[in-house]
Amino acid sequence: MVVAACVLCLSWAAEQANWIWCGFPSAVLWKDQLFVSTNGRFFGALGGLSRGTFTPHLKEVKSPVWHYTQMVTHCTNLAKLEIRDGRLLFFTAGQAFFYVVPMEEVPALEANEFGEAIGRARGYLNSSALLDRHSGETGGMLFPSHRKPDIFPPPLPGLTSEKPADDEYNDRAGDYWRKARCDIQIAGAKSVRLFHAHKGKLFVSVESDFLRVWYYDKDNNPIKNAPIPDRQLRTCELPADFIEYFAAYTSEKRDYLVTPNGKAYMSVPKGKAELEVTKVWDDPNRKIVGVVQDQANDAVYGWGFVTDSAAPERFYVKLLGVRHDSAAAERFDVKLQPKPVAVEYKRTVPLWNDRSDAYLESYECARAFRKAAEKK
Repeated sequence: MVVAACVLCLSWAAEQANWIWCGFPSAVLWKDQLFVSTNGRFFGALGGLSRGTFTPHLKEVKSPVWHYTQMVTHCTNLAKLEIRDGRLLFFTAGQAFFYVVPMEEVPALEANEFGEAIGRARGYLNSSALLDRHSGETGGMLFPSHRKPDIFPPPLPGLTSEKPADDEYNDRAGDYWRKARCDIQIAGAKSVRLFHAHKGKLFVSVESDFLRVWYYDKDNNPIKNAPIPDRQLRTCELPADFIEYFAAYTSEKRDYLVTPNGKAYMSVPKGKAELEVTKVWDDPNRKIVGVVQDQANDAVYGWGFVTDSAAPERFYVKLLGVRHDSAAAERFDVKLQPKPVAVEYKRTVPLWNDRSDAYLESYECARAFRKAAEKK
């Protein structure tokens, strides 16, 4: 009985270990490479980055190369990955820190002896040192020293002053930005787009990324007169039911905010300083559980399970703007689009039952939408 109990415990532990790697993945199909960022399913679980060659005409899917990212599941397991202008960004919704790594440095993040050798040859003690050099944090964007913040730090138990002293202000600001509903995208060489939701309002702006690689001098002190970009701030009221964390993706001049519970909203400019946010996907029977960005076609796809993860049936949906009249299309400078439709496909290879399953699922989604595009 004891042996049987131990076997059951080990089996359960192995299953849970696999589930730890089943956070909400974010993928980018970049040239012939598929990158997939994954966070842990549970609080405190480490995530990572998978990369492999995309060969959709071959049935076999080769195991990807695993990379270190230091992403840890915090408020959510909603991963975020972006590749733009020769740099790779990864982030976790609800996390305080992010990384923007030049593509030429990515091999040094490989979790193998080759990656370690590349890193040492480039002067890094280990992958953590490389990531630290290219790290940034959202706190300096939400509560900057060079301008008034968009919101005042909310009160905390015992810290409720209307005009708080510096210590209280910093405590309240620190508590807020470590779990803020925000996401980022690469904007320029030293800037990012910040998406920040507070209560029922959305703020979208361009901010300095304050990466350590350029913002701190050799003595680890912030440089003087750091460049500050034009914010291009836009705001709007959010739909009443939009209360979740989110990851922001862009396709054809539209931003899509994907939530951990499988919904998607579209954000488009309105006038000179406003936005309009509308829901474009909310199917309780077909929840989005991962995102794949197709860079070659400037498209964003959400994918999910038709029934459950054990069955092979899957669906993908191309995120599109829903516009029903030409006046609205002209106002937002976007083309008329039909409502997003779920397209079903089947997973063609068995799961590996390890941390690379998110890569395999993203691969199968990309294979499906590329195959469908070839038939048109």
